[in-house]
Amino acid sequence: MKGRYQHWGMRSALGLLLAWGMPAVCGWSSPMPPARPLRVVTTIAPLYSFVRSIAGETVELSNLLPPNAEPHDYVLSPGDARRLADADLIIRNGLGLEGFLEGVLAQIDRSKLLDASVGIVPLPEWTPPGSSSARGRAGGAPPNPHVWLDPLNAMTEVETIAREICRRDPEKAREHRARAERLLALLRRIDDRYRSSLEPLPDKKMVSDHQAFAYLAARYGIRVIAFLDARGHAGLSPRLLAWAMAAIVRERVPVLFSEVNQVSSELASLSRDIGIPILPLDSMESGALRSDLYERVAEGNRQALVRAFQGHAATQP
Repeated sequence: MKGRYQHWGMRSALGLLLAWGMPAVCGWSSPMPPARPLRVVTTIAPLYSFVRSIAGETVELSNLLPPNAEPHDYVLSPGDARRLADADLIIRNGLGLEGFLEGVLAQIDRSKLLDASVGIVPLPEWTPPGSSSARGRAGGAPPNPHVWLDPLNAMTEVETIAREICRRDPEKAREHRARAERLLALLRRIDDRYRSSLEPLPDKKMVSDHQAFAYLAARYGIRVIAFLDARGHAGLSPRLLAWAMAAIVRERVPVLFSEVNQVSSELASLSRDIGIPILPLDSMESGALRSDLYERVAEGNRQALVRAFQGHAATQP
């Protein structure tokens, strides 16, 4: 009899668990309504794209930098400050890109702040030959923060973001991880496309008005002649512009590269004076907020680079 009552008691307990809506495999917990979605705030469009690709619609996701804004000049609004205060997770690039966050960092719970670039060794910002920071790195050139333009660096950022989202949302970790693996496979294919189309082209040279593209140059064998980037500075000196003009002519640079829709006056002047075209590249800093941003922009940049260097190869003696 005792065994029968024990058996009945076990079945009754199981029935209560099922009545409470708790499958036995989940263990004991109180019947609670579903938790609200994780609130995630990103700083720039590429990070928004990565999070949306990893987490899909399972998170409340917003981005600070609006379209066509520059992180170097951006100022947080009161609405931005409220979003940061309400966020569960704030994902920034780091490496000094988001100077606009400095004024509020003291009020932010640092446990919810993630630097996506952790583990990436950045390039130094380009400096003209002979400058003090070019002669010695100590206290010299700051890091170039635009690491995501290199697809292999983008993979590192995706891994970092995916780990943190899975840690904070363990119930959906398997789905997040599966989506992250698909994104990593896509980034590998993007890198393969860049390599197969750019590596066979000889004598690739770059002059641009945006330091971001140094990462494409370093990864795919493009020799940097100059980055005439006045962002965060009062302007470029006449001496530097004269040096750049002489270097462009001497090196027979076939084309100048500019940030899309943001051709600097200095680059436009060099283009007119030397008689070479300007092609746009896209840093993605403030692009459209969509999950396929990285793929679309990377392909556009690849095509622009191939067009520039194929044309130059065809005119070589």
